[in-house]
Amino acid sequence: MDKFKHLLIIISILLMIIGVSCTSNLPTPNDSANLTVLMFSEGILLLSLNSGIMNYSLSVEYTTDTIHFTAISEDDQADIKYRWQAEGESWSKWYDIFSGMPSSDLTLKTGNNTIEIFVESLRVHSPQLCCEEFHLCILRIKRNRCTSSIIR
Repeated sequence: MDKFKHLLIIISILLMIIGVSCTSNLPTPNDSANLTVLMFSEGILLLSLNSGIMNYSLSVEYTTDTIHFTAISEDDQADIKYRWQAEGESWSKWYDIFSGMPSSDLTLKTGNNTIEIFVESLRVHSPQLCCEEFHLCILRIKRNRCTSSIIR
């Protein structure tokens, strides 16, 4: 029985040593669900990204029928999800995305297309989560066939 106790003590000490060395290199959350970068394969945001602004828009040419985006969160451990709704369509399901990785290609219809991005981060000194939801309206401009002029 004494050998068993000694073995448990040794295993416990080893686990504590290994646990400390493994967790000391882990990044810590930073209490932020903000995005620092939001880039699109086509078009440019009409407003620059700002932590106090949750609604953005951009316009793309009629010839653009798909778009993808890359979102980078301030907290590299934050969870990022997105969904989109093309003009006249239902909302897609929520998709997970890694910070800094491009989304899948999203099909655009003529008119307003919407993307919602949800960022969730664990607070450092609290079991609560901090969350932000960003709304993006992408306008795919209609082209008039007769005059080739652009109509909004």
